Amino acid sequence: MISMDNICRFLVGMAVVLSVCVGLGKEAVAVEQNAPQIKIAHIWSDKPLAKTGETIKYSGFIENTGGLTARDISVELKAPEGITVVNQVAKVDVPAGSYRRVDWTLKAVKSGTANLEVTASCGPAVEKASYRILVIARSAKYTRQELCTDNGGYWRILDRPSTLQQENTAGLKPIKHKKSSEIKRNTYGICTHVPRSKDYEDPFNPSHLIDGDPESCWSSQQNNSSYPGVPPWAEIDLGKAHSIRQINLIPYWHNTDFPVGFSVHTSLDGKTWNTVLRTENYKVTDHSEKRGDKLVQPFTLERAVEARYVRIEFERLPLSGGNYAEVSQGWKARLSGIEVLDNKGANVALLKQGASVKASDYFTGWQNTAKTVDGSFGRIFDIGYKWVRISQWGDQTEWAAVERVKGMFHMDPKTDAGIHRLLDNGVDILYTLDYGNALYDRPDQPGDIGPIYREGHPFSLNWGPRTEEGRQAFVRYTDFVVRKYGDRIKWWELWNEENGWYPGFEPELYGKLLFAVSKHIKEINPSCKVMVGGTAAPAPITTEIALREGAAPYVDAYAFHPYGIDKPEGGMGTMEQYQGKNLGQSREQTGWNHLEEIIEGVKKPFVQHGNPNVEVWLNEWGTNVSGLDFTYNPGIGEYACAKYMMRFYVYSGWLKHPAAWWALYNMNKSQDWGIIDQRDYGFRPMSYAVQNICSMVSDVDPIPSLDYKYDGAASDPKVVSYKRDGTGDMLVLVWAADTNTDEVRSYPSKLSFKLDSLPKQVTLTDLYWGVSQQAVWSYEDGRVTVEGLIVHDYPVAIECRMK
Repeated sequence: MISMDNICRFLVGMAVVLSVCVGLGKEAVAVEQNAPQIKIAHIWSDKPLAKTGETIKYSGFIENTGGLTARDISVELKAPEGITVVNQVAKVDVPAGSYRRVDWTLKAVKSGTANLEVTASCGPAVEKASYRILVIARSAKYTRQELCTDNGGYWRILDRPSTLQQENTAGLKPIKHKKSSEIKRNTYGICTHVPRSKDYEDPFNPSHLIDGDPESCWSSQQNNSSYPGVPPWAEIDLGKAHSIRQINLIPYWHNTDFPVGFSVHTSLDGKTWNTVLRTENYKVTDHSEKRGDKLVQPFTLERAVEARYVRIEFERLPLSGGNYAEVSQGWKARLSGIEVLDNKGANVALLKQGASVKASDYFTGWQNTAKTVDGSFGRIFDIGYKWVRISQWGDQTEWAAVERVKGMFHMDPKTDAGIHRLLDNGVDILYTLDYGNALYDRPDQPGDIGPIYREGHPFSLNWGPRTEEGRQAFVRYTDFVVRKYGDRIKWWELWNEENGWYPGFEPELYGKLLFAVSKHIKEINPSCKVMVGGTAAPAPITTEIALREGAAPYVDAYAFHPYGIDKPEGGMGTMEQYQGKNLGQSREQTGWNHLEEIIEGVKKPFVQHGNPNVEVWLNEWGTNVSGLDFTYNPGIGEYACAKYMMRFYVYSGWLKHPAAWWALYNMNKSQDWGIIDQRDYGFRPMSYAVQNICSMVSDVDPIPSLDYKYDGAASDPKVVSYKRDGTGDMLVLVWAADTNTDEVRSYPSKLSFKLDSLPKQVTLTDLYWGVSQQAVWSYEDGRVTVEGLIVHDYPVAIECRMK
């Protein structure tokens, strides 16, 4: 993935936060600086998707940003019919700079969408905020095609179609799905992690809280508000009971991101807990001892407490700072360490002394854990993908993972088994040879980017090769993996987003490595294919500079990542830097308004260097969806994402350009790009949609042009066609190339197209819902006509069966 701007749009609990002022008639006067100022800082529910009869927890967080205590605040929850509320109105006092959490218990009585409104009143100051809950009947049997999130992250129900054609009363039948092994070929790929034996790096693992190293740290997953509905926590087992007198908290990197509100609880048995400390608005002090450069924050208990277990709950979180691993800015609980001091002042919370620790969760950035990779990996074959792009950041296929000791190469056995599992199930592999190795080339002064996954990561110690020694070492790594898999893996990609992740934005250095690697691969096995690493957006200028080093004759393909493209069939600009100058161009400057124009533009450097037949792949692209738990809100729901994805695959495939989506599974809680559900590895709407595409639009050859006539309301209709292998059947796909939206869009249409002979049967298929229907159609003057066809902003198929 290309690194994202740290300052992103983020979702703040779906609350509408209003500035508070005191009204006098129609005029407003500023609130006095030392007066109380209340706001509804966050709203949360444990069941934004509930079933009838269920009890729902619901909370509002009332914050006072003023200079005096706000007293007797009236906090009321208004719920529509169908939701019962216990203790609808609460009265609270909120000290200056502090907050209060107000909890309600709700009961879902009947199904439907419930808009719940919280009102907080303090004198003339009134705050309101709302939150939606979807209640479904307990007996309802909805699939995740019907149940999906909208552009605000809330749940919705999509209505299943009753017909695919106006006035067509034929029944709808589900299509037969095929696994990867049942499909011979398609152009549809996915970016995925490969299984590994263990997590070789855990920079944010809770064990770092008690390892005695102030440079390591723990961080919770990201939250969408300073006030988490379920507070992150860390719990230490001291191994035996101790008399505890003080708790020291060691801040995170650069003494940043210290928790604002937290409570400390102790227990002798891990079951019965006593609260021994609580703070709601802590300010970090710099008058303390240090651990390394970290300022210890001491908290002395009122009296000594006998305890074996110490648990800290983080109820008010800081807005975290950023490095690449942060993904987007949000709220986290994070510390470099926790010290538990006994009556003698000794720290009894240390791993080396037998203590252990666990936590609610931990931050993973773009990484997945070995456990979640195992849980999601098999879904590749269920969906019907025919190729995957491996060597994502953190895979054990990267150079630094394969060569941990100079001159010694080793592939993690579980990674090796995962590679063979893909191949044995009929899934081809694009193996990315990527990232540097600090054994050979490392920066003299690595960037201060904080705790991060370092192995193989180009922003840390493992920069790209800059010396001849480093290049030759990379060639030896290439030699090892190509000789190991080169009889089964055909495609080899050099690097990932070298226009952003090859340090220094120096295409000459990348070009030297490309020449050495591609030439060597061809010497090992001339049938192997070499791909110029997928650039972050098109990068024709810097690609041309890289090709000056001589690699063009050995290169078979170029790839780019069309993040930011306006729509799958549309155009975009470039992203390039060279010698300190920004050479990137906007779409208006490139003149690339259609995908075909982008393809021609990125091929020009290869034409210039004598390789006009280079293939073009779109080997990483995607978009994440809005979620109530995510900090980044792109304003797109699961339905819109699925439609976008379908068009991406179908249109690029029709143009004969293999395309891969980022990603199969993504466990970070700031934004979720994965098509597999984080919670249970189940299908999401995107999974169903691409499964339908793989089952219906595989083992086909594109027809470059079709004689067709469209008559309907779609403003930008796309019509593409294919011949099915071995049958002569024709498959015609049609959709409206609208801009992306979560709206359900339908356009009654008439479509006719040329077909040389009378088909035996014409079938319609909705490729989102995966249902087919016998069409009402006519054939006259060598043309098939389908009237009343319901076209959407995603592909609908017309299949003409000839036998």
